[in-house]
Amino acid sequence: GTNAHAIIEQSPRPHPAPEPAADADGPNVLLVSAKSPEGLRSLAARYASHLESTGDSLADIAYTSGVGRAHLPHRLAVLGETAEAVREALGSATRGTRHAQLITGEATGEPGRVAFLFTGQGSQYAGMGRELYERYDVAREAMDTCARILDGSLPRPLLPTLLDPARGEVLDRTQYTQPALFTLQYALVRLWESWGVRPDIVIGHSVGEFAAAHTAGVLSLPEALGLLAERARLMQTLPEGGTMASVFADPDTVAEAMAHTEAGTVCVAADNGPSHTVISGHRPAVEETIQALRAQGVRCLSLKVSHAFHSALLDPILDELTAAARTVTHRTPRIPLISNLTGGEIRTTAEMSGDYWSRHARGTVRYRQGAQHLADVDHLVEIGPAPTLLQLTRGCLPGASVKCWLPSLHPKHQAPRQLLMSAAALHTHGLPLDWEAVHRERRPSKVSLPGYPYERRRHWIPRPAPVAPANGHGAGESAGDDALVGTGGPSPLTDTAVFAVEHSATAPALLAGHLVYDTVVVPGAVHIARALAAGVRILRTGPVAAERVEFTQAMSLREGDLRRTHTVVTPDPDHERAWSVRVASSDARGTTGREAEDWTLHARCRLRAADPAADFADPSQEIRNRCPEVVDDSSFYTRFAQHALTYGRDFRWIRRVRRAPGEALALIRPAEPADHLADYRCHPGLLDSLLQLLVFALPEAFGAAEPGQAMVPVAVERVVSYDVPGGELWAHAVAHHGPAGASDGRGDITLRRAGGAPVLRLEGVCLRPAPAATLLGGRDAGERSPAGAGRPAE
Repeated sequence: GTNAHAIIEQSPRPHPAPEPAADADGPNVLLVSAKSPEGLRSLAARYASHLESTGDSLADIAYTSGVGRAHLPHRLAVLGETAEAVREALGSATRGTRHAQLITGEATGEPGRVAFLFTGQGSQYAGMGRELYERYDVAREAMDTCARILDGSLPRPLLPTLLDPARGEVLDRTQYTQPALFTLQYALVRLWESWGVRPDIVIGHSVGEFAAAHTAGVLSLPEALGLLAERARLMQTLPEGGTMASVFADPDTVAEAMAHTEAGTVCVAADNGPSHTVISGHRPAVEETIQALRAQGVRCLSLKVSHAFHSALLDPILDELTAAARTVTHRTPRIPLISNLTGGEIRTTAEMSGDYWSRHARGTVRYRQGAQHLADVDHLVEIGPAPTLLQLTRGCLPGASVKCWLPSLHPKHQAPRQLLMSAAALHTHGLPLDWEAVHRERRPSKVSLPGYPYERRRHWIPRPAPVAPANGHGAGESAGDDALVGTGGPSPLTDTAVFAVEHSATAPALLAGHLVYDTVVVPGAVHIARALAAGVRILRTGPVAAERVEFTQAMSLREGDLRRTHTVVTPDPDHERAWSVRVASSDARGTTGREAEDWTLHARCRLRAADPAADFADPSQEIRNRCPEVVDDSSFYTRFAQHALTYGRDFRWIRRVRRAPGEALALIRPAEPADHLADYRCHPGLLDSLLQLLVFALPEAFGAAEPGQAMVPVAVERVVSYDVPGGELWAHAVAHHGPAGASDGRGDITLRRAGGAPVLRLEGVCLRPAPAATLLGGRDAGERSPAGAGRPAE
């Protein structure tokens, strides 16, 4: 297809960026996603590099990642206050290691069902609503609404009790605790809903069922608050003297211990799980039960409470509570509401009419039975000031396939941090969130972000090999690997694969940019690239290794030359699952190519499949610290020109060189847009640039070559291509120290994506000075091969 663009008029001037919110330096959540795990690691590396170089704020980058990018199946999220902290976590993602601020997940299929779990009394703490109130407009409006409804129902205003960290003593009074918990939970529900997270099922624990019932649509907000305030007032009027205790044993064990006390003095207040029961009642009877259980080795924990809830000590207020409950209207639940009283789902209004709330206050909280309704839920979100029900639910559902167990708030964490962490976890596991709403209070702006690292695969139908016209003027030209290898492939009759192509000084066009002694010379990098391309065609997929690479004779191309070039691949008889590769050429105009003496062998190697990359660590910063000398790009290539090596744009990929004795680090980037990289397994210009960098890393390299003399590669022990290059790339060249006076230079080069993922590695590269007479004289005097059915063969 073709894209056509028309500029109708100048775009409108952007509005001035709004002033950032006062707390815009708080936690940020950066979202990254891709279509595959490999793409996700690559994109994480791009973001890490981007954070190092950009001047944009982290808040703007995080916002744009949420609202300005498609959210693909493989996802990660990073929470952090600073760009450096986020970069560190992204580095872990690139290496495939864990990090405390890194969340990963996969969004496949349906988003999944969400359950809200409403915490009960005992989870409160002083100042539990302050950050929520100050940070989020939706939560503040919700709390203000509740406070207005409760105005006159409490001896003191609700909000100071809920928000002030110094009001803990007042908050622990039942009359204030229960309305405060409801108000906080209502604010959290409203906030989650504004972010796009809505429950499919709700369950509360004891007083938490009031907020659950309102969320399910059973009680209106004024009626739920009014009834709860009356419940709390009535309970506050009861005399003290009761107590409660957590017993880490099953109900049967607890019931046996209770049997030795006076009937009705101790009750099971809550059945929280297979090994967690709460008892409640008269203090002497509860203490007697605890002593009996501890004698059996059962762990017991006394609870700090004002009254013995869910016990016979509440009997004096039940009639008044029933009367108050009968004044409110109950509605059919819009979503499943799980009852503490029965442990089952409430389906009709009749089930909650009359004395339901009295029996609810007096009876056992059957949380263990109710939790069974959560077995097929994907995401559990606790609505309350602290995560208590999540742990109970885990004990009730040991084999559940729940993806997310998430608190809304945590007393040890800042509210924005905990909320963002839980929101990010929901996102990475496929739940759609409204990220515009999540960032609303920060008033951020959209900025530029790294592009997607497409996993480039070639889908073009192979073009026929270029054929010289009958008049001998020029030749056709293919592109990418086709221009290096040509057409051909394995024969159905033999084990040999032959690929044929023709080269001239301008075919492929990039050859015109590689001059040695002012003559076009096909570089060793082209032969490596063609061997790797042939390997991909033979092996089909995965990493490819070329071993024992030798450059036996240079192929020089003068004006009017046309070289018939064959790449011959045969099974290696001495190595299992390996292939022998030879590259040879003959004069396409002066010979038929049918005789052995027509052919010149230019390169040979052994080809095999390689193991996937294992080292994803990012050493770039450590290398930068070791390489303090910064080399200007232009002086880099000027130095090569002084030694008879002239490089055109296709062979100039070196940027931002840093050097120290024996090593060099450089950014690798083509001089022009690199969309054509998809046509190559590895672009010859990129490969040649890596060899250039090694020359620069060898302190003796230019010194060993006489003035005006070229330093060229003659052999490579091993080349491993892990992946098709793309994105931001960094190369690190390390020299091997040889004997004093040696003219050869040796070393290794590693090419990595930003973030550390390896792309290419050359080991045991050997460089040697090459006088013009040796390199160019007698290009047909290289190693000869006996005849072989019109193609070179050893």
